[in-house]
Amino acid sequence: MKVLITGGSGFIGTNIHEFIGTHYPNYQLINVDIVKPKVNFSHSAWEECDILNKEKLESIFEKHQPNCVIHFAAETSCEPNLVLKDYEVNTQGSQNVFEIASNTKSVKTLIHTSTQFVNQYDFPLKDFFAYRPHTVYGESKIVSEKLLLENKYEFNWIIVRPTNVWGKWHLRYPQEFWKVLYEGKYIHPNNRGVVRSYGYVENICEQVIHFISNAEKLNGEVFYVGDEPVALYDWVNAFSLALKGREVRTVPKQLVYLLGLIGDVLKFFGIKFPITTSRYRSMTTSNPAPMEKTFKEVGNPKVSLQEGVNKTSEWLKVEIYD
Repeated sequence: MKVLITGGSGFIGTNIHEFIGTHYPNYQLINVDIVKPKVNFSHSAWEECDILNKEKLESIFEKHQPNCVIHFAAETSCEPNLVLKDYEVNTQGSQNVFEIASNTKSVKTLIHTSTQFVNQYDFPLKDFFAYRPHTVYGESKIVSEKLLLENKYEFNWIIVRPTNVWGKWHLRYPQEFWKVLYEGKYIHPNNRGVVRSYGYVENICEQVIHFISNAEKLNGEVFYVGDEPVALYDWVNAFSLALKGREVRTVPKQLVYLLGLIGDVLKFFGIKFPITTSRYRSMTTSNPAPMEKTFKEVGNPKVSLQEGVNKTSEWLKVEIYD
């Protein structure tokens, strides 16, 4: 099996390289990314390429003749000043990947990575193709999903929508949330009833590999990938206990909101602050993703919350904070 991974040097891409190398040693991987890999995996070849460069991307597909494509490459920023044009890699880039894959006879399967942000309002979500995005990033991913829905490409395709994925090699958390927590500076609003959707990255990898193995049966389906929705306090507290050996400090949510307002002002002047009103809304608003369909198909995640927290915390202590 030859698997071409766009964005394979990123967070999930790096983890799926490790996961496949551990569990599927006969797979050969081709990492197409503009960024050098974090780890030199023996079963992977790196091709430096921007997926907006269609001519070069075509030459890579022709050279390697992959059987499967996992499309991770994306612009994921949710900065409020961005417009749809800033997400060309998600729109035109995805179109390039789809068209080239369709014209490459060896490609039988394509896994397209979208986002839960395509609809952040209609919960519980009954129609997976109902769209109500709350960010331009979500809008750009709707464009890419519709490319698959509205065109007859010559491969079996499955759309995956990751929840809030976490684990080692995360791009932001080691220097943001986990760092603030590790340094003893984190405070949490005293509302313990907030439920959010998270996904430990090893469980995400296993779900993606299952979809590859069952692509013909699941052609045209959409799956949210992640773990069972969890109380946000429990997720945060598990990391506090693992990193600091104590329960997370809680304060009235009104105080957190006030700090968020201060953070907004500081951000306006280019000064970083751990809490903004956007972060406050995430800490105080429930948003469980519809995971039932995924668990029915794949089974329950194998790595528990506590096991994932332990693995990630150990990696942070040894590789990042030591």
